[in-house]
Amino acid sequence: VGRNVAHDLAKAGLDSVIIDGDLKTLEHYLEAHPSQLYLHGDATDNDVLMTAGVMRAKGVFAVAHEDSSNLVISLSAKQLNPNTRVVARCHDLKNADKTRRAGADDVISPDFSGGLRIVSAMVRPNVMSFLDEMLKSDSNLRMEEIQIPDSLTNQPLSTLYQGNKDSRVLAIQRDKTWQLNPLSSHLLQDQDVLMVMTTPDGRKRIEQLMQSAN
Repeated sequence: VGRNVAHDLAKAGLDSVIIDGDLKTLEHYLEAHPSQLYLHGDATDNDVLMTAGVMRAKGVFAVAHEDSSNLVISLSAKQLNPNTRVVARCHDLKNADKTRRAGADDVISPDFSGGLRIVSAMVRPNVMSFLDEMLKSDSNLRMEEIQIPDSLTNQPLSTLYQGNKDSRVLAIQRDKTWQLNPLSSHLLQDQDVLMVMTTPDGRKRIEQLMQSAN
């Protein structure tokens, strides 16, 4: 799981630091990814997290083999840097609530998610194929989430469509409520989160339009 996380982050152009207590595991990964930043140590140790840069990290992935370790990593990371987002791996769903209370913003059970994925591949294969394509970081078409800044408050959604034929907003989340297929006249609010189907060029155009509104 950790290798896949690091690999996908690298493909998306996002820097990361791997922490692992097993030196052989690290060396095996580094053979194929020599430029990967890493730290040999115990991720449940605050000093190790600090050395890895947790104070400036946008996110922490707690993906150790043991649920107890991921709970401690979540707790430590959140105490050290309350602003970092923590996503934790959890084998036993009965430990999910504990891990959230410890500080994890999201808890993922690979076994549970994998079971749902297997069923979906059987009963709705075309839907899964479409979603898989959009989730690939090297795919031309992808799903992106974009948070609206204060500068776009009360501006119509059409502001983000100017000269942009490569994007379509599928939904807007506001106050934990989803509005599907919003009209171009929909007025945006600070902290709205847009679910956008777009291409890399479309994402860049949206970012340009948002910056020009500042």
